[in-house]
Amino acid sequence: MQPCMRNDSFEAVLQSGAGRHPGKLFCSFDAVNGRVSYGELNQRVERCAAALGKAGLGAGARVAIGLPPSPEFLVHLLAVMQAGGLAVPLGAEQHPEMLASMLSVLDPHLVVKPAGPALTPVSCGPEPHCAWHWHRTAGDAAETVSARLGIFTSGSTSVPRCVLLSESNLLAGATFVAEAHDLAAEDTVLCLMPLSHINGIVTTVLAPLLTGGSVHYLQGSATPRGFQQALEQTAATWFSAAPVHYRLLSYAPVKSQGFPHCRFGRSASAALPIDVQQKFEALYGIPVVQTMGLSECTGQVFANPMPPAERKFGSVGRAVGNIAEIVDANDQVLPSGAVGEIRVKGPNVMLGYLGAQAETAEALRGDWLYTGDLGFRDYNGFFHVTGRKKLIANVGGHKVSLAAVEAAAATLDCVAEAIAVARPDRGLGEIVDLYYTSGAKPRAGDPAVERKRIRQVVSAVLPHHLALRDIRRLEELPRSASGKVLRHRLADCEDGD
Repeated sequence: MQPCMRNDSFEAVLQSGAGRHPGKLFCSFDAVNGRVSYGELNQRVERCAAALGKAGLGAGARVAIGLPPSPEFLVHLLAVMQAGGLAVPLGAEQHPEMLASMLSVLDPHLVVKPAGPALTPVSCGPEPHCAWHWHRTAGDAAETVSARLGIFTSGSTSVPRCVLLSESNLLAGATFVAEAHDLAAEDTVLCLMPLSHINGIVTTVLAPLLTGGSVHYLQGSATPRGFQQALEQTAATWFSAAPVHYRLLSYAPVKSQGFPHCRFGRSASAALPIDVQQKFEALYGIPVVQTMGLSECTGQVFANPMPPAERKFGSVGRAVGNIAEIVDANDQVLPSGAVGEIRVKGPNVMLGYLGAQAETAEALRGDWLYTGDLGFRDYNGFFHVTGRKKLIANVGGHKVSLAAVEAAAATLDCVAEAIAVARPDRGLGEIVDLYYTSGAKPRAGDPAVERKRIRQVVSAVLPHHLALRDIRRLEELPRSASGKVLRHRLADCEDGD
């Protein structure tokens, strides 16, 4: 890795890059949004940060960024951080009910939205395609004064949690990505990941910024043809994708000459099936490096070694920059091969959850972050994830609260009790099955009608329609002698209709 001259802040990193190579491409999106150089990005970020400061949105101000992937998104993200505020990307396609829940938790001082016929940019707005909307007056910023980025992630309840990350966390996280993959100024990354998630931001915004590299964002759905064309046209030396992308991209022919300029593909956000990795590598001739991270750890924690070093298929790799341990219920460190909870320590570990002291105290104990993931470390130091302690499904990199799915279904008069279960899925990592009973409640009659109603209300807490697979109505749920629902037996249950 070729470090920047100054890396004590991302403002210094950007200014250093703009001073050394002002005309070099930093990022490109589609033909409409165009290309942005280091020099132009620095100028636009400075103007935006100055406008924010003039508007009174300085240290601790919470700014929700509801923009699609674009240069304007990156400008506002970096400008809010530079002004001392908390930048919180919401995702342009977020479901309205989930968006409302996020805004309720965040209680932002400012919301940045795309400008349109009904949205005219305010006079102090720094970007012509954005509109600033005042949500509340600046103040009450004590909890977020040290945080620079907020990332929403679902917990074990129906209320989303906002992970608070400091600039030191972000610098460490970006450094760990760069170190794990030997990134340098000569590298160009093709990004298939959403910019509303920690992976897209740290891996493909901050890490290239730190190393002086370039990034191209693949817009729209990642089709095999579009991916191959982008890989050729950008001459990308690596790319960042999720397992669902690798499976999709494997169903297409590849040009015989391959892509010799591409060093590797990075996989994150969910478990990568071994056969999918093998098929992709055989088809494209590009090695895939599996990694694992958490929003609470600013993204990456584990990574497999870079080729030609030996990678271990099915493993998330070794800890990079972090200390990781496997512990039992009494916090005793377990030997190699024993399954327990994964805990992590390092400079990339979050400050906490916004407005959620109890959840923060549960996750952060001493110097350790307790991840809730179960796994083991093998005798070569590679970590393997076997499951989770909490009721959360990982659907294509999106964390889905099973409790939220159950609560949504229970709002219907035809549902007496609902239980959601995460199931392995070769494409998305995991998907959700829902089982419910009617009990003493009146039935709608046709099970198909009930399932349609349930799917409609549950969609509000899901990232997309593929997250929910089966919905089954049972006469009764399997229970233990103490009355606890036996989730592991639900797969053997048959419909009551």
